[in-house]
Amino acid sequence: EIQAQLLRALQEREIQPVGGRVRRVNIRVVAATDAPIDGGSDFKAALRHRLGGCEIFLQPLRKRQEDIGELLWIFLRDFLSETDATHILPRPDGDRHEVAQWANLFHAFVLFDWPGNVRQLANYARQISLASAQDLVFPEVLREKMLVVENVKTPVNEIMRKSADVSEQEFLDAMAACLYEPTSAATLLKISRTAVYRRIGESSILRIAGEVPQDEIRSTLEACGGDLKQAALILKVSSSGLRFRLRSAGKVRD
Repeated sequence: EIQAQLLRALQEREIQPVGGRVRRVNIRVVAATDAPIDGGSDFKAALRHRLGGCEIFLQPLRKRQEDIGELLWIFLRDFLSETDATHILPRPDGDRHEVAQWANLFHAFVLFDWPGNVRQLANYARQISLASAQDLVFPEVLREKMLVVENVKTPVNEIMRKSADVSEQEFLDAMAACLYEPTSAATLLKISRTAVYRRIGESSILRIAGEVPQDEIRSTLEACGGDLKQAALILKVSSSGLRFRLRSAGKVRD
């Protein structure tokens, strides 16, 4: 019943308040849903098409892995600020143990499937913040939920390759084509992300953003006029990794 009334209001640009007169209105509607409404649902097709003047489809978080680290950093920073515990955030001069702890945390978040999307990520980040009073604590209950080696499901008809079957030149070409983003390169080469990171670690040409000396990052950014993406291409590292490195050092603000 409500759908029919809303449809008429949108079509006729007229509404009638209870006990009032019919009057013309000029309205714009922004609607969102996480449920399928095309076919097989009770959602009226006419209203669906009336609302569909400009449609934007957003992929689930698990399909946008380059955003996971960015979001986790923002949530952790904000939640830890509430408890005056920002001192536990990773520092450029942190020791190897500290770096390894944070690397394991971010790795687990990137590999997780995130059925609850950004709200679930924020919830998990808050749990970590509440547990981390003096040092980073990855609660065991979250660790058990999240630590899956490869949680991204591969279509049945897609055959994954062995890393050994990918030549060095093919690997370098794929990394360049994907702007040095490991997740995109893994998809292109049909190998696991773990294998991509292992190949980067073994390469004499490639490296991750965390391994680039600070002076080299600074001089490259200056040469690029502060263009982070261009600097990442010159350094042959992912722009998201470089952005996180700079945020950790307090060089980039949201």
